[in-house]
This record gives sequence, C-alpha cells and structure tokens, in this order.
Amino acid sequence: MHPYKLASALILMASTMVTISSANMMTMWLGLELNMLMFLPLIHHFNSTTLETETAIKYMIPQLTASSAIMVDMMISTATNTTLTTLTTLALLMKLGASPLHLWFPMVMSTINMTPAFVLLTWQKLAPLSMLTMNTHNTSTVKVFIVTSAIFGGIMGLNQTNLRTLLAFSSISHLAWMLTASTNSIQATLTYITLYASTLLPMMLVLNTTTSITHKQTLSQHTPQGTKTILVTSLLSLAGLPPLAGFWMKLMTLLTMTKTDSVILLSLTMSTSLSLFYYMTLIFSIFLNNTNHEKWTSQMGLPTLLLLLLPQALSPLITLTI
Repeated sequence: MHPYKLASALILMASTMVTISSANMMTMWLGLELNMLMFLPLIHHFNSTTLETETAIKYMIPQLTASSAIMVDMMISTATNTTLTTLTTLALLMKLGASPLHLWFPMVMSTINMTPAFVLLTWQKLAPLSMLTMNTHNTSTVKVFIVTSAIFGGIMGLNQTNLRTLLAFSSISHLAWMLTASTNSIQATLTYITLYASTLLPMMLVLNTTTSITHKQTLSQHTPQGTKTILVTSLLSLAGLPPLAGFWMKLMTLLTMTKTDSVILLSLTMSTSLSLFYYMTLIFSIFLNNTNHEKWTSQMGLPTLLLLLLPQALSPLITLTI
C-alpha cells in the first residue's frame, strides 16, 4: 500500500477512536472533522473513474453543513448554559445519511469505488452513532428518523438497477436498525455494525473484482459458482433470513428494546420485507441465468471463501452474549 494511503487510513481510524472515547463535545467535534477530511483522500486514490472530484464535493458539502450545525449548537448551549438541542441530533443524522436527510448518500455511492464505499457504509457510521447513543435527550427525534429511514430505504430499493445505489438504500434501511440499537445499548450498536460489516465484506470483494454496474451486467458475466454462492449468501444475510448473521443481528436489536413501540416495530418489519423482496429478485435472477458451467472455485480461492462465510456461523454465539 502507498504510504499516503496507509497514513490516511490510520488517521481515519484514529479520529473515530478519538470521537468514541472522548467525553468532551469539542474533542468529539474535532474527531468528526478529522474523520471527514481523511475520508476524502480515500475517495481520490481508490476511485477508478474521473468523477473523484465531484464525488468528494458531494460528500464534503453535507458533512460540512452538519459540522457547522454542531458547532452552532455548541456555541448556543455554552452561551445559555444548557444542554445540546435537537440541532446536533439532526446534524449527526445527516452525517449518517438517515432519511429524509439522505439525498447526498445515494449520489456518493453511485460514483464511488467499492473500497471507500465499504468504509462509508460501515466505519464512517461509528462516530456519529456513538455520539447519538451518548445524547439521550432527543430520543423522540431519532425515533422519527428510524421510521422514515426504514420505510424509505425499503421502498426506494425496489426500482434500483445500479448495484451501488441499491446498496445505499439497503444501508439506509439497515441504519434504521442501527439507530434502534443506539437508543438502547452502545454494545448492541457495535455488535450490529460488526455483523453488518462482516456480511457486507464478501459482497464488496465480489463486486470489486468486476467493472459491472447494473444487475444485468453482473449476471451476464461468467462468474464462478463459488463467487455466486458468496454473493447469494451475503444477499440473504442482508435480507435478514434465518439462520444467517443478518437475522441474528436484527433479533438482537429487537430483544434489546427497552419497551415495545408498535410504530417502530411495524416500520422495521416492513423494511425487512421490502429488502427481502428486492434481494430475492436478484437471487432468482442469478439462479435463472446460471447457464454456464464454470468451476466452483473463484479467483479468491476456496480458503478465502470459507473464511468470508465464517461470520455467518459465529453470529449466533456473538448475539447470544449481548
């Protein structure tokens, strides 16, 4: 790896750790800013298209807007000697890409490379979610965004043919589950993100080896059977089908809810059903277009494929310890 890439990745991880471990709001804000600045080089160095500048601007403008809102809220709370208001919560939800403050998220995902896309879908959510978990004064606002993200993420994924955009709306749907976990337990939130990342990683590795963008392009390629197996397993896990990891992390979130909220439960269930529908559409297309008789092993190797499937087997043990 290039030293510049390595330095950016290390500072990116360190800034997130600073935000999570700090008890001072200003230090958290500085960690968020450093985290945003270090993600921009990843977009530039890993992007294989000529849109890296446009993609970086689309990512930077809403992030700067949210950071400015947090700074304004800190100044107001300091001057009036009060706690942080709903403005900080809205800013953090914008950084996460929660609906209806999500408009920047699908645009960035549609033009980004799979390596920074994986970071954006997983690691970049840690710092804002940890701050939301610490800020328990605006739980009602977060619940509204849980419902809107769950419903909107499920509905908008139905008519998508761009795989990157589909993953963006799928992430918005999963963000509703992460926000639900964040209102109850930071440990459940971290466990959900870990299982979500381990489920998403095999799919990202598969899609990173191809230049395909749409469903049709992916299905028309002569993909080895092992790679298709990994892709199908990841899709079923993201859909929350038992007994895969996606089911256990959603069950864990429901069990950690302190009280039953019928509106949230209905929206999360509807989101899962819609996600299962468009994931099953992809899976049926993979099986129906499986006319080639390629060898089972892929270019990643059989041991690597088995290692990537390991989280699916370990997820019940992880969730039962929460």
